Amino acid sequence: MDYGLKNVHALITGASGGIGLAAAEPFLRLGAKVTAHYNLNVRSLEPLTSQYGCRRIQAAQANLTQEADVIRMFEQTKAEFGNIDGCKNVPGSAEHDDEHESYFVIPCSKGISESTKDKASIVLVGSTAGKFGSLGHADYSASKSAMMYDIMLALNNEIVNIAPRRHINCVAPGLTQTSCTMGDREKKYSVLATRIMGSSLRKIVPTEDVAAQIVSLSSFAVSGHVTGQILMVDSGLEGMVTRHCRGKAIFGPSSNEHNM
Repeated sequence: MDYGLKNVHALITGASGGIGLAAAEPFLRLGAKVTAHYNLNVRSLEPLTSQYGCRRIQAAQANLTQEADVIRMFEQTKAEFGNIDGCKNVPGSAEHDDEHESYFVIPCSKGISESTKDKASIVLVGSTAGKFGSLGHADYSASKSAMMYDIMLALNNEIVNIAPRRHINCVAPGLTQTSCTMGDREKKYSVLATRIMGSSLRKIVPTEDVAAQIVSLSSFAVSGHVTGQILMVDSGLEGMVTRHCRGKAIFGPSSNEHNM
């Protein structure tokens, strides 16, 4: 199937690792030009740059919590590859960027409105934390929820006033196979116990699966009439298990206890 992404210019924030890095490769494979944003780690982008060349992929450094950096990044992006056809907003993990999440989308959205073409797509990356919460990361959960259910929906109504054929959607993954979540063995099994047990498929989501949904929502050939939607890529997560029973069921007080 032709996704219609040949020569499309895609900006992917957070492209130096995890889901962002996984998303860059299929865009390039489908013929797009990619601006891969990074903050500190550019070396992880070198294999893609070596494979596809500087005419297909460019790295752009910016601290996305600073508006001046965002503006500079968009100016650099336009100078090299022209106007942006799509922006894929892939934030960091709860362990790294939680306190800055709410500042992440707003300046980027401002840059998008000034830099994209009439026909463009925006894909935000949320999290199951924004729907169910995340134990020990209330700030991260709140910022994800605000992005998924408030900012995205507000932009969905506002963006058509700038360009009627733009669309915006959100992909919200569950526990994903990244170095952050899978690196520490003890932590890995702890996370599995509290998060995988709440999903029907009982599987950790590969980053490539999340990337595939980002590509799909970015394509007007596939998703031209899909906008303002949140796509959960979470192996059927229905809730969070917040503590272990250790073989003993946890019940509420019995009727006799209530009567005592």
